[in-house]
Amino acid sequence: MFRREFLTRSTSAAALPFLVAPSFRDPTLFETMLADYVDAWRRSSAYLLRVAAAMPEEDYDFRPSRDVRSFAEQILHLSTTTFGFASIVEGTESPSASRFDRYDKSKAEMITQLRAACDYGAAVLADLSEDRALKRVPWGGVGYEDITELPVLAVVNVLRLHTAHHWAQLTLHLRLRGIVPPPYVD
Repeated sequence: MFRREFLTRSTSAAALPFLVAPSFRDPTLFETMLADYVDAWRRSSAYLLRVAAAMPEEDYDFRPSRDVRSFAEQILHLSTTTFGFASIVEGTESPSASRFDRYDKSKAEMITQLRAACDYGAAVLADLSEDRALKRVPWGGVGYEDITELPVLAVVNVLRLHTAHHWAQLTLHLRLRGIVPPPYVD
């Protein structure tokens, strides 16, 4: 129930400017908001990549407890889900379905994969049209069984919230290994 309420409230608040009217009265408003969002996505992606680079390769298998993903599993989960959420936004099949499900990669391979996912997300967001943003798409998954569809713009918000959620976990992994996370801004 908490997940449903959080998802509904957080995506509704973020999507409110887009959902109040069938289209924007100022034709440049959507483009301006989208450009700002893409810029924020690129900044957060750069930070995420710095966090991934900060962990020594020998510690990529570190997990704080047995019921928590390892650092490597967090990176690969983020790569796969970023491709997945961005493909929902785009309206296509996820490119990660068969290529990014293995956990036996080197640190360099994982960072390359994460960079590809972040770049794909940025490209999809940059190409998002107002019509597509307002379209409702099928939605569901573990913990969200009672939500069957969302506006694409709400999925954009889920993409960003999910990424922030996992980068927070990654920074905790770093701290538990005695590594100070990189600053958010340069």
